[in-house]
Amino acid sequence: PALTYLNCMSNRLTWLDLSNAVELDELNVGDNKLSRLDLSQVPKLTRLVCESNKLKKLNLSKVPALSYLWCNNNLLTKLNIQKCPNLTEIVCDSNVHIIHNPGQNVKVTRI
Repeated sequence: PALTYLNCMSNRLTWLDLSNAVELDELNVGDNKLSRLDLSQVPKLTRLVCESNKLKKLNLSKVPALSYLWCNNNLLTKLNIQKCPNLTEIVCDSNVHIIHNPGQNVKVTRI
């Protein structure tokens, strides 16, 4: 069966290859040492927890189904969610200085 849920929280990961996880729906990589997270191969992702890493960038353009995002406590300076019209919850506090660009179709209920 295809992998739909992956929780690898608190493992000191420095990289993660998601290229074979095309059916992934939920991903929790919180509390690791990731400086990069490539989501281009997981277009069905709806829930992402990537808090407490070392992420400087987070490209969400390839995950249009995303509805839940926790990216707090990273080094993010920009968060563009224009390609995520289903996004309703974002937790992005404790980043360097984040600029949030929601786009016109996004209806965020919690930031």
